[in-house]
Amino acid sequence: MKRRYTVLALVAGVHATAGLIVLAQSQNASQAAAGANKGGTATPQGTGAGPFVTQFQSKSLEPDIQHGAVIAAQGTAAGAPACAQCHAYNGVSDASGAFPRIAGQSRSYLAEQLRDFASGARNNAFMTPIAKALSAQDMADVAAYYASTNAPTLPLKPPQAALVKAGETLATVGNAQRQIQSCNNCHGPGGAGQRPAIPYLEGQYANYTTFTLREWQRGYRKNSPDQMAVQAKKLNDQEIAAVSAYYQQVASPVKVAEAQPKE
Repeated sequence: MKRRYTVLALVAGVHATAGLIVLAQSQNASQAAAGANKGGTATPQGTGAGPFVTQFQSKSLEPDIQHGAVIAAQGTAAGAPACAQCHAYNGVSDASGAFPRIAGQSRSYLAEQLRDFASGARNNAFMTPIAKALSAQDMADVAAYYASTNAPTLPLKPPQAALVKAGETLATVGNAQRQIQSCNNCHGPGGAGQRPAIPYLEGQYANYTTFTLREWQRGYRKNSPDQMAVQAKKLNDQEIAAVSAYYQQVASPVKVAEAQPKE
């Protein structure tokens, strides 16, 4: 009888030890996964990180600015092209306004737009496939890189003074009669932006701002339906042109008054 109890005890001990070994292995694997993910959020095996991560996961990632600079200059092995091809390495893009100025833009805002492009919340023939080729870490890194850049504003030809004045009124006061809020109410004085969520508009190219406002009007851009879509739909073409012109020249080294012909 004693021998039987001894055998049972040994068997139980073996099972307990095995259980502890399995538990330890599981804990080690979890810790390793958490360590591999800089934000401390382990990625389940077999699922892949991919661009479709939750907002919480993306925000928890610790960005690597140097890696972001590499993505901007060279792209990624997964197929995302170099950001510099359109936005320039310093984030100035070009004066055509086909691509926005992103130098010094809010890191949080840039990362959010990349997530929206990847998820389909914001559609763009150029940016959607690029964003889908970026991992969550890539997005955090390249957003941090461009947020860190401090590039000069291009000396563009100033728009007409009357147009700028009308845009300034909309930007600073709005239009109470038509229930149009002032743009500065959200985007800050002079369109400087309100970090982390609201982008700057100062120095942004007029053509790009015009294009984006029309996207809101026509329902092509949908990632802020309760705010920007509502306000954009209240603006007519002349008002869109005016406010776009105003913000472009706010940070310009060439002021409107300097370009007006003397009488």
